[in-house]
Amino acid sequence: MATFNRRDFFKMVGVSGAAGLTACDIQTPVEQVLPYVVQPTQILPGVPTFFATIWGDGTFPYGAVLRNREGRVVFVGGNPESPVGQGGMDSLGVAGPQDIYDPDRFEGPQGVADWAEADSRLASALQGAAWLGRYRTGALGRLIGDFTTATGGRRVHWEPYGYESLARATEAVFGRDGVLPRYILDDAQVIVSFGADWLKTWGPSVDHAAGWARARDASSGHVAEFYAIEPRVSHTGTKCDVYWQTKPGAEAWVALALARLVADKKGVSVPWLPEASKAADLGGIELAKLETLATKLAEKPSVVFPGGVANQGANSTHLAAATLILNFVCGNIGQTVKLDHNLGQVDGFAAVKALLADCAAGKVKTLFIDALDPVFTLPSELDAAGALAKVENLVLFTNTPDETTAVPGAIVLPPGTCWESWGDAEIVRGKHGLQQPGMLPHHDTRSVGDTLLALAKAGSLSLPVEPREEEEAPVEGEEVPVPVVVTVGGKAAVASFEAVDFYRYVAGHWTDIAAANGNDAAHGWSFT
Repeated sequence: MATFNRRDFFKMVGVSGAAGLTACDIQTPVEQVLPYVVQPTQILPGVPTFFATIWGDGTFPYGAVLRNREGRVVFVGGNPESPVGQGGMDSLGVAGPQDIYDPDRFEGPQGVADWAEADSRLASALQGAAWLGRYRTGALGRLIGDFTTATGGRRVHWEPYGYESLARATEAVFGRDGVLPRYILDDAQVIVSFGADWLKTWGPSVDHAAGWARARDASSGHVAEFYAIEPRVSHTGTKCDVYWQTKPGAEAWVALALARLVADKKGVSVPWLPEASKAADLGGIELAKLETLATKLAEKPSVVFPGGVANQGANSTHLAAATLILNFVCGNIGQTVKLDHNLGQVDGFAAVKALLADCAAGKVKTLFIDALDPVFTLPSELDAAGALAKVENLVLFTNTPDETTAVPGAIVLPPGTCWESWGDAEIVRGKHGLQQPGMLPHHDTRSVGDTLLALAKAGSLSLPVEPREEEEAPVEGEEVPVPVVVTVGGKAAVASFEAVDFYRYVAGHWTDIAAANGNDAAHGWSFT
């Protein structure tokens, strides 16, 4: 009989136990790891490839760098050469790979068999089609505008935690439409906030955090002093040097009182500003305290932030306007506060409410919803689910299930993530960022831009022709300029419905921007 010792016994138990545990694993899919038959030139196993892009899924698109390993994006970081973010990236952007590999993602169109059926079904239902989506700029914002113009429908750009109040105030005070103030903290010696959580979730918080760090760095020659004037302590308010609690809803009076005091100290006559003592009393802050702060605001560079999400209400636009007036009186406009942060079209809650009312009345036959979940985010008294259920063709651009995708009859067209598609954004007026994919689409998705172009072709959409003024005949011998058509991969790059795909639409959009700035057609773009 063969000897069966203790060592052999443990070997047998270990092997059989491991085999048994492996056989019981129902979670880990079995994948065969095979070498490339023909190795792609851009992929070297074990060596990452980096792609510079922008985080196009956020309200404030930060410059980003994607790390790609073996054809998959595995990490998202900030781009230090970007004017927005300055090398930083917020938590939502860093979590980008989780959006790509989310197991709950739709793997293809829902409510229709495939993309071809979606195009054919919607092609005859585009007349009067309405649009409800988040803020969009750049080529996609332009395409959405052209698409709704061609269909004859309305478009509403709104976000649940949006910047409607500040955008309306900026337009009312300075006549600037579709922009927000850009707050630059680097050289500010006094910072005043009326409730905006600017270090956490309000505005481009990564830029604010970087500027805050520099403003508080003693090696710069000064340390900024931070005053939080708000009815409740915000996350950012916990970092303040001085905290004053105001009456809820009365913050605008405090800002106007400060504006009047600063104007008086500078010797500027602003008769339409309220009397400081009365405004201070309405705001619930002692006048002596405000006089101390006003002296500093009159003498030092400063930044004044408006209210945030917690301050939204009947007086939120008044508060935003009051803080802009205070910034103006302090001399901050164009220095520490610049009016160039681009959001594109910004609509208010009233526009959303009116659109839902028309949906409930059966006046909207086709509605496109872009990256929003109105059933979840809107007040229950609006009954968004009931209103949307009466829309014959409810088209949702989203990647994951939510309360709105549960509306009966909804057609879901997953656009993929910004890490898998082409796009761009005009982050700051005059500064454009390019969004390039860091990998091939993970599922059967199609970007919003490509879907709109496909529907425009299927529905034979065209923009109305604007009447042109008669041009003088060219002088004999004078050269007539010939429009330059740039091609990408042998196909025309044009920002029109004739574009083959959204990549070439973006290229055409950038060509138009270059031409508008007096540059040649291919300026700033490598066409291959």
